[in-house]
Amino acid sequence: RDAKTVALAGGGAVPYDRLILSPGIDFIEGSVAGWDLSSQNAMPHAYKAGSQTELLKAQIMAMPEGGTFAMVAPPNPYRCPPGPYERVSMVAHLLKNTNPTAKILIVDPKEKFSKQGLFEEGWANHYDGMIERVGPDFGGDNVTVDHNAMTVDIDGEVTKVDACNVIPAMKAGHIAEMAGITEGNWAPVNAADMSSKMDENIHVLGDACAQGDMPKSGFSANSQAKVCANAVRGALTGSTVFPPRFANTCWSLIDTDDGVKVGATYEATDEKIAKVDGFISATGETSEVRAATYRESVGWYDGITSDMFG
Repeated sequence: RDAKTVALAGGGAVPYDRLILSPGIDFIEGSVAGWDLSSQNAMPHAYKAGSQTELLKAQIMAMPEGGTFAMVAPPNPYRCPPGPYERVSMVAHLLKNTNPTAKILIVDPKEKFSKQGLFEEGWANHYDGMIERVGPDFGGDNVTVDHNAMTVDIDGEVTKVDACNVIPAMKAGHIAEMAGITEGNWAPVNAADMSSKMDENIHVLGDACAQGDMPKSGFSANSQAKVCANAVRGALTGSTVFPPRFANTCWSLIDTDDGVKVGATYEATDEKIAKVDGFISATGETSEVRAATYRESVGWYDGITSDMFG
């Protein structure tokens, strides 16, 4: 940071005036007893896309008739708050069609989770009797896994499982730690321009930053990137910097054409990115409303990918 350079794996270096980091997440070793990165091929996290996603899919497809899929959900904060429960819905949708007597076990250290009422209503409607969630009141915060035996120990009660998705506690991507701009597990930033609170010439976006009220989502990162780009352009060229505005919406699909959403707008304060107002789908909505919400999510995806990649 003192030299304002980025060292490359090939031995070269790139100088910078301003540096923007968006490294995503890494995992906190030891956050789930019995699991570390050496276990990820037996009990995949699948929270970094690619081979891990394909592995988890293959393990679910290979489950025996009536088998058990277990998920160890992460503690807050983590990438995509409804993500684990969207995944449960996707797995349940698949198993309902290919292995209808299979069971899904969620071991969760959190007392509550994003869109909980909507997910639980949807699971009851579409996958009745398939999904069981064990929260901290019943030992969900005291879990040990054994990838060799394929067991999950919940507060002393051992369950044999056929596939197990362990999603560990998370932290900022390693380069943020290397740069010395983390405090605890995340990289704190100033809300007005996403600059690091440790170094005004470095900006941190997306999952890696600690910024206040915004969830760690792709929509959030895209919104933060626009604020950051405006601020960096202004700093380097002296051009006008517009007041920062932030927004996020997150859609989840519980079953075919059964989409739900949550979202909010935010403003920059001296302390953090602060929530201004928000909305969430209601339980008991009609199938027409849920189908429209799903179509809305497809339109958003088309729009944001075009926005990012052209």
